Amino acid sequence: MKKKLLAMALLLLPVVASASEIETVIDNLKYVINTDEKTAVVDQYNQDASGKVVIPETVEYEGEAYTVVALKEHAFTGNKNITLVDIPNTVTKVGYGVFDDCTGLLQVNIPASVTSFGSDFAGCVSLSTVNVDRGNPVYDSRNNCNAVIETATNTLIAGCYTTIIPEGITTIGERAFYNNTSLTSIKLPESLVSIEENAFYSCGLTEVVIPDNVEVLGMSAFNRNYATLGIIGRKVSKIRSFALTCTFSDIYCYAETMPETEDYVFYYDIAKCQTVLHVPEALLDQYKTTAPWKDFPTIVALKDGDPSPTDPVGGSDELEIDGLYYKLFNNNTAMVTYNPSVPNNEGCYTGDVVIPASVTYEGVDYDVTSIGDYTFQNSHDLTSVTIPESVTSIGECAFQLSI
Repeated sequence: MKKKLLAMALLLLPVVASASEIETVIDNLKYVINTDEKTAVVDQYNQDASGKVVIPETVEYEGEAYTVVALKEHAFTGNKNITLVDIPNTVTKVGYGVFDDCTGLLQVNIPASVTSFGSDFAGCVSLSTVNVDRGNPVYDSRNNCNAVIETATNTLIAGCYTTIIPEGITTIGERAFYNNTSLTSIKLPESLVSIEENAFYSCGLTEVVIPDNVEVLGMSAFNRNYATLGIIGRKVSKIRSFALTCTFSDIYCYAETMPETEDYVFYYDIAKCQTVLHVPEALLDQYKTTAPWKDFPTIVALKDGDPSPTDPVGGSDELEIDGLYYKLFNNNTAMVTYNPSVPNNEGCYTGDVVIPASVTYEGVDYDVTSIGDYTFQNSHDLTSVTIPESVTSIGECAFQLSI
């Protein structure tokens, strides 16, 4: 009988311990107070918070101070009214999914004290500023990249639509840009080796360009991106299930050996899409006889001037014609660009610039149909640009810090 009573007493011990945790609300934030450890944790699903949320280092409960040490998983999930979250330098852990679907969130500040960051910014379509304190020993946001990077492994674990991925990053982590439909373009660095599961799932990318050193595309890495251009780098050796969505008009695959694939690599039925697959000429027959590649309706050999991992636009090198720089394409179109030899494009163009509707190079006429990214950037002495009706597209930051 005494043994039974002892056993029952032992079973009751966790209940007694849990009694030291008390749930409370302070200034519209829910906390779990641990009266034994004198700590507080921001609790789940804080829907009443709004605007700028500055989490305090300590909170007071019944006359005693408690140190805020963590944000529990899903602390702010689904809160569409918060715009900024400032985490205090007492917090060491940020749980999973803390910021999921916070569609109004603009800025997150992460202190030096955080040594466990388990969240990403899934669905945070307005988030544009991510700061990690320079003194943080585990994470960084080097070069003002607007992302959270695990320093020791050079893994980008959480980004937003303004993220600029620094050179030196080797891995894009699982769910790093998950469900960020505001992300329409991203330049992946040449240092990149791996893109993990769901890294860019359900973003708004219009192009998927895999650098030459990437070896593996994780499951659903680019699934539900309805891109029209796909470029696969030279070292890609394995593509996992649902990694790509088959909405491409063209895929340029430069892999030196035909990549190993799992089932359902392409989210849509390949046979029903109109994608043209471009592959190395030496591997043409292999692609035409091996699933799933053989299901593409059109498979052709790569040729000079095709878009590539290092030059997604494709076309010729930059050529100077009558004082302007162009890239020329096989379809007899031309894109106005900048002089690549000018550092930071400083002062590449000056005065009044008149873009012609067409140019001639080596006896061949090319219609000028576009202005490339950054073409007139930093052209501080530029006074005007006349654009012909033949131009149908203007690239990102084409006139940034000019005119």
